[in-house]
Amino acid sequence: MFIGIDASNIRAGGGVTHLVQILMDGDSTRHDIQTVYVRTNCDTARKLLDRSWLRVIADSRLNRSLQDRREAR
Repeated sequence: MFIGIDASNIRAGGGVTHLVQILMDGDSTRHDIQTVYVRTNCDTARKLLDRSWLRVIADSRLNRSLQDRREAR
């Protein structure tokens, strides 16, 4: 099984803590998970652990404010 997590709006605080804890406690073999993909900003990406089953897609455009991201479309 493959899982995708859109963490593009998680920037600080409890959201980041929650994401990190879920991924830390995750047992990929127990749940038959092959790969978890997380798309997030660069700051949050640096806080995620290095796991063999985790693929982090760090997008520098997500470092900008929400207003800047809307205008860039």
